Amino acid sequence: MGVLYVDEAIAQIVCEHPEIRLRVANDTWANLLPLLRRRELDLAVIDVRTLASDPECHITPLTRRQGYLAVRPRHPLLKQRNALTMSDVLHYPFVSTSRYPPGLLRQFVSESATGEDPARAGLKTFPSIACESVTMMRNIVLKSDAVALLPLNVLVPDIKAKVIAVLPLHLPMLHSEFGIVRLARRSLSPLGELFVRTMLEVDAEVAALEERTAKKLFQDPRRGARK
Repeated sequence: MGVLYVDEAIAQIVCEHPEIRLRVANDTWANLLPLLRRRELDLAVIDVRTLASDPECHITPLTRRQGYLAVRPRHPLLKQRNALTMSDVLHYPFVSTSRYPPGLLRQFVSESATGEDPARAGLKTFPSIACESVTMMRNIVLKSDAVALLPLNVLVPDIKAKVIAVLPLHLPMLHSEFGIVRLARRSLSPLGELFVRTMLEVDAEVAALEERTAKKLFQDPRRGARK
């Protein structure tokens, strides 16, 4: 799912300080973390669930976010009368970021495929399509029967335009726990401190927007049920 508003924080900083110079690396957690440890990056915004007990890393947590399963409006799963399960979803191509640690992805599929052969449920090839581009994920969903895991703030414009729908399936495991990570023994520059402050402000704004939007769009924001 990713943190998809880092660009908003950077844009705010650039507006206030147009003279700054930044290097931004957009990559998977597996590639960003080694760069951070080698001091080639000052900060990394990544999934922090596997770093909680790492003494070398200092983590500034961001708001936990629920993920939503996005499909085209005429997707076959929207016509299913029985209650949806993740096993139903995994019969279709599944599009997700590869920024989740692999162990978490395997746990996700294993728990979702209760009573079913994990291989048949897609465990060996999950996600079917690993993609780091939100634009590409969106286009794949619009033009196929694929299901994409995305945060609500990304989906809002397309939901309002009725070009993308959200499956009425609530799975607590479909969430992200991102944080701003730096080396514990490395002090931040003034620019690094500014980025952290700005990122936290943007994170709070996006969280509030998602909460308001969920109440308007869904009968029950915890379940993601469509009106």
